[in-house]
Amino acid sequence: MIEKIIVASSLEEATEIANKYKGTFNVVAIEAEWGDLALEEPYVDLSINHHGARANNPCPAEIGLERDVNYHNKNNVYILSHLDADTLFGIMWVEGMLNKNTETRNLCEIIAFSDKKGYHKAKDKYRDIKNTNLGRKWLTLGYLFSRNTKVSPGDVTDKVRLILEAAVKIIEHDSVKDLTIYKEASKWSSKKQKNVLEALDYEGEKILGFVGKLFYCDNYSLLDKTREFIVQYDTQLQTILFSSIDEATAKKYFGEKGVVSVLQEYFGDEAGGHVAIGGSPRNKKLSQKEYVDFINFVETKIKG
Repeated sequence: MIEKIIVASSLEEATEIANKYKGTFNVVAIEAEWGDLALEEPYVDLSINHHGARANNPCPAEIGLERDVNYHNKNNVYILSHLDADTLFGIMWVEGMLNKNTETRNLCEIIAFSDKKGYHKAKDKYRDIKNTNLGRKWLTLGYLFSRNTKVSPGDVTDKVRLILEAAVKIIEHDSVKDLTIYKEASKWSSKKQKNVLEALDYEGEKILGFVGKLFYCDNYSLLDKTREFIVQYDTQLQTILFSSIDEATAKKYFGEKGVVSVLQEYFGDEAGGHVAIGGSPRNKKLSQKEYVDFINFVETKIKG
C-alpha cells in the first residue's frame, strides 16, 4: 500500500528521508539516482535503479517481469529523483497493480525499450502496433504521463495516486479507443509536429536545439535533414536534456559512456542518464544562456 511518494532533490536529502521512514515503513527507491550517485540498500529495503554503473539492471517498467517485487501488503514509502513512465511503472509493479498477461508484458517491454534507447527508436521498432489496442495504450499513457510528471521535489503522493489510477484504467481496458483520454491523446499527438517547429531554436550541422515549456522532442529529422544530436531546454524546469540518435553515434563521438560523459564533464558527476540520452543535474536550475553555452561546448567536443 502506498504510504508516501517523495521526489528528492539530492542523494543527501533522499538519505535523510530514508532514515526517517525505514524501520517503520517499507522504503523503496526507484530511480533515486543523481548521476553516478544512488540511494540503495542498506538505506532502503528495495532499490530499483538502472543508470550509470547500474545501467545493466532491469528498468523499473520491466522489474516485475524479471523478479517478484510485489509488496502491496506492506506500507510503502517511495523515494524517487523524478517522475516518468519508468518510475510510475515501477511503483505499479511494487504495489501489485500490474498483471503479467501478454499485452501488459508487451507494454512494459515497450516502455523499458523507450527509456533505454529513446522514444524515436521505440516508434520505429514498434511502428506496426500503431493501430492496435496495445499501440493506443502506449500513446494514451504517453499523453497522460507527459501532462503530469513534470514535478518539483517534495511529497507528490496525492498527484501520483491519481496518475496511477488513470494509468491502470488505460492498461486494463479492452478497447482504449472508446476512452475520452485516448481521443485527447490523438489530438495531442497530431499537434506535436507543430509544437516541435515552434520550439526549434538552433540548427547546427549535427545538432538541433529546442527551447520550450515542459517540452520534449525526439525528432532528429526536421527540415529535410537528419541530425545526430538534440539539446533541449525546459523553460519551466530549467533543465537541459541531451540525446543522440543512437548509442553507436554517441559512443563514436564521446566514448563508451556516450552523452553522459559530456554532461558530466560540463555539469559535474550529478548529471547522468544512459549512453544515448541524459540530462543536467536534477537539483540544479539552469538559465537559457547555459543551454546556449552547453550547445557550444558540445559543438566543440564533436569537432574534436
